[in-house]
Amino acid sequence: MSDEVSLELRKVVVGPWPMNAFVLIDRANGSTIVIDPGDDANAILAATQGLPVKCILLTHTDPDHIGALSAVAGATGARVAAHPDAAGRLIDPLDDELRDGDVVRLGDHEIRVIETPGHAPGHVSFLVGNDLIGGDVLFPGGPGHTNTPEDFQQILETITQKLFTLPDETVVHPGHGDSVTIAQAKAEYQKFATREKPADLCGDVTWE
Repeated sequence: MSDEVSLELRKVVVGPWPMNAFVLIDRANGSTIVIDPGDDANAILAATQGLPVKCILLTHTDPDHIGALSAVAGATGARVAAHPDAAGRLIDPLDDELRDGDVVRLGDHEIRVIETPGHAPGHVSFLVGNDLIGGDVLFPGGPGHTNTPEDFQQILETITQKLFTLPDETVVHPGHGDSVTIAQAKAEYQKFATREKPADLCGDVTWE
């Protein structure tokens, strides 16, 4: 997590296709934020340790990332926030809209919203200290899944023009699997950048 001792980042792996939900806990003021409440409300609520949930933030609204949204929101009364372009997949309207550069506060801590398009409509990531909760934009070994060549070009621009401008020590926590630092991702990407690629490239792509 960041160097601010009072702020803890907890990863909760949930669902039949393991998905990383996250809980930010501010020890100083005794409150939490839930990010991407996947398929197990009980596990996510347990990770909050009974502390109040200020809000629920969504990187995007693919079903595996919001499976327990209604249950967690109902149990906590927390407001739900996402990019407006992601709202079309939700049953209930958003309480708050998130856009690039917005800041969400948890006590004295700031969580910065970064629009990270390419994988899904309205995809955003959340930067807190040296940690980026990145949804499905960047993984160890490659970018997130894309449906069209245009989406693939967009996710490449997101990674190279936005994420790669973050400090090398920034840790990207994706929606599935292990984390990766920006320095590691840059080194992996160089292999991909120097090879020939088909014009219609998209889908599940790796840097190899």
